[in-house]
Amino acid sequence: MTNSLTVTEPALLQSPTQGAPLGVGVGTPPAFASQSDVAATDRRIGALEHELSATPSRLPTAQTTSQNPELLANLKTSLQNLEIQRTDLLEKFQPDYRPVKEVEKQIAQVQTMIAAAERNPLRQQTTDQNSTYQMLQGELAKAKAERASLHAKASATAPVVSTYSREALLLDQKNLQRGDLLRDVKTAEQNYLLYLNKGEQARISDALDKRQILNVAVAEAATVPALPINSPWLLVLAGGILAVMISAGSAFTVDYFDTSFRTPDEVVKYLDVPVLAAFPKNGHAPRFALPPAEPGESISNPGKGRTRLFSWRRSNGH
Repeated sequence: MTNSLTVTEPALLQSPTQGAPLGVGVGTPPAFASQSDVAATDRRIGALEHELSATPSRLPTAQTTSQNPELLANLKTSLQNLEIQRTDLLEKFQPDYRPVKEVEKQIAQVQTMIAAAERNPLRQQTTDQNSTYQMLQGELAKAKAERASLHAKASATAPVVSTYSREALLLDQKNLQRGDLLRDVKTAEQNYLLYLNKGEQARISDALDKRQILNVAVAEAATVPALPINSPWLLVLAGGILAVMISAGSAFTVDYFDTSFRTPDEVVKYLDVPVLAAFPKNGHAPRFALPPAEPGESISNPGKGRTRLFSWRRSNGH
């Protein structure tokens, strides 16, 4: 345990601490900033080009509308000539004559042209350059020039980016190694402390064994339960049943070992002699009558009981 701890601690002290890579200052590297600026400039150029495509280069400043008198005059003259020609043909031929139909067709075409010329007069429009379009063009040119400079700067800082990448990779590897060393040191410390604790426990146990002292540790303190383990009604029922059984047993035992006579019938049954008289012990009159004694009979006292009983016997010994 101690050897493992002495090996991992020097390695941990020699490993670099976590932080910025060696030779790298705090803050955003200029190479990474140039790349982000190039990406932002590209997005800006795309937005400017989209706005330019939707913005007209020139805007109308003035607009005038007028008819074309020369065209209308020519069309109306042609129409009059065709109508005169149709009238001359109708004087000589029928309306379904082919030259007449051709003239009517030309008349309809001329009328259509006159109506179109009247609906669509000549429009004269004056335009000027759009200032918004010119501003967008200027911003686009500026953004393209900035992009070119940023590309040149990014190309110049490419070696720096490569150096930063290598140093970051090396730092990640060293951080991983440091993490492994920290875990090894922590594991070795825990094992060493566990070893010391076990050794101390073994030493204490040996000392207690030598002095014949019992080492008892309380795993969990006793607590008073919130509810009783047994129901009180069950205890009352069990106590009542037990009391009845004890009372009945006691009464049976006392009655079994009691040798006194309680009733005349017990005397008659036990002595096989008739009972002459019975005197209760509490002084009350007996609850039964005795037959009168015959001549020659004697009365004897067989013993004492709850009731003083006297039996009579014949003189002949029966």
